[in-house]
Amino acid sequence: MVMATVALEQYALPTINYDRSYHTILKAKQQYADHAPANNAVITPKQLIGEALRRRVESIDTESCGAGEEDTFFVADLGEVYRQHMRWKLNLPRVKPFYAVKCNPDPRVIELLAALGTGFDCASKWEIDQILNMGLAPERIIYAQPCKTNSLQSSTLAPSSSSAS
Repeated sequence: MVMATVALEQYALPTINYDRSYHTILKAKQQYADHAPANNAVITPKQLIGEALRRRVESIDTESCGAGEEDTFFVADLGEVYRQHMRWKLNLPRVKPFYAVKCNPDPRVIELLAALGTGFDCASKWEIDQILNMGLAPERIIYAQPCKTNSLQSSTLAPSSSSAS
């Protein structure tokens, strides 16, 4: 999977501002010759993603790709994830969002949402471990699997060895 992270890697996320202007334009930290137009015009997220997608497609070696090979990829605008989070905070300020990790477990999506204070809805041990291995507190996780196994419930609900002493 390939994520179009150019918006995060080359552009600073705007400061969180709750004055109803949640759709703030990303401001350039610096100009990059391969992304910036010659006239230093504003680059939209759509243009950045289009360029990332074009480069990814051009990098595919059609000679070595066989039928049925795993050559799929996914392009996402992390700026849109940010904007949707801000939309949530604007419209539901007292409701804490919990992101369903199974929707897209890419670490960059998780890192962005974690930085924004989002909680995480995990439905498997793998998802719980992924969140914990990123250094996030267990209190930010809800275990929302409708068919919970006894063994997983025991391991996730059991107090850690450090708190048991």
